[in-house]
Amino acid sequence: MTKTTFIILITLLLTNCSQQKSEKVSKSVIECKIEHNDRMKNAIIVKVDVNEIEQEKSINSFSEKMPQLKETGIDVICIMPVQSILELTSGKYVKEYRKIDPDSGTAEELRLMIEKAHNLGMIVVLDWLINTVDSESSQIPIDYSKKDEQAVLSEAFQYWLQEFDIDGFYCNNPEVLGIKFWDKLRLSLNKIKPVILIAGNNKVPELFVNSFDMNSNTQLSEILEKVIRGQTRTDKLVEYFIIEDSIYARSCYRLRQFPFVNERNKPHQDQVKMLSTLLFTLHGMPVISSELVFMYPGLFKNLIKLRKENNLFWSGNEGGNFELLNTDNQHVFAFKRYSEMADAFVILNFSAQQQEFIVPRGIAGAYTDYFLGESTVKNENEMMKLDPWEYKIYLE
Repeated sequence: MTKTTFIILITLLLTNCSQQKSEKVSKSVIECKIEHNDRMKNAIIVKVDVNEIEQEKSINSFSEKMPQLKETGIDVICIMPVQSILELTSGKYVKEYRKIDPDSGTAEELRLMIEKAHNLGMIVVLDWLINTVDSESSQIPIDYSKKDEQAVLSEAFQYWLQEFDIDGFYCNNPEVLGIKFWDKLRLSLNKIKPVILIAGNNKVPELFVNSFDMNSNTQLSEILEKVIRGQTRTDKLVEYFIIEDSIYARSCYRLRQFPFVNERNKPHQDQVKMLSTLLFTLHGMPVISSELVFMYPGLFKNLIKLRKENNLFWSGNEGGNFELLNTDNQHVFAFKRYSEMADAFVILNFSAQQQEFIVPRGIAGAYTDYFLGESTVKNENEMMKLDPWEYKIYLE
């Protein structure tokens, strides 16, 4: 794609954005009616696999490390499934929802870990796999239209709330159960304690209305990985956010998950820093692995401080508005977060080469470079440069 073609494409996307959004908002925009837990508006979620924490690989070994996460500023721990998992060619399945894998630890150890997290002021969410086939036969599909199948699953959710004082669930592929099931389940769980429900890899936006506090899908992570690898350009990011913002209202908390889950394709340090800066400043909620936090504690402590102290970067209606910016450069992605009180803009180089671009229209003014702590003035039509994988956050 030539630079001229890219400029024309981005200009068309951005100039038509308002028209597209106004047309779709009036027809199908999804508005979340759930009253969010107040602590989630500027929270950061860390995913933890207790079976991958150092050599011991157990609940106890992770429990010892929780104070480090708290010190970094982490609010929410999402524990990957602690039940025994059956791995088939068709996917992963839970052998029994109420039993903990003995290789991970015991029920009492998990209770103590959750109690310790609560004493540290942290929220604990359990990653929940929804079986689509019978775990014993591995061939017979589960018919969730049957009330007895729904009851088994509903009782399992209630069991974890009552027995372990879990704060919520990260439910993968929830659409297999339908909207009515989740609406009813949330009401029943809230009678036990106020619960947080997260829809993972969700393909049904309507689940946001009365069932789930937040959701995610893999599309953004896949696009980010392709841009990093040079397989596509930043116009795909622009297109993604235009479509997403035409479907979801600001009240919907969207999870921003770190890409590169495949161990063979891990990004290098500069890429990690750039991607993390993006996820922590987008409208939505960042989700990162505990492994990354332990590897880069200084980076995440700084980004968490930025997010918590600047409500422009909070989630939902409590955060600032989001506006895409045109840099006329296919390797540079930029956006603005703004409110009546303040503005900020973020600009990132998605390439291994130095990039030049013009200061985006509408952001000329005086700012503070967040990472350098220095004052700077940006002028209309001024040329800027970013080194390979460099990123900037400018606060008004």
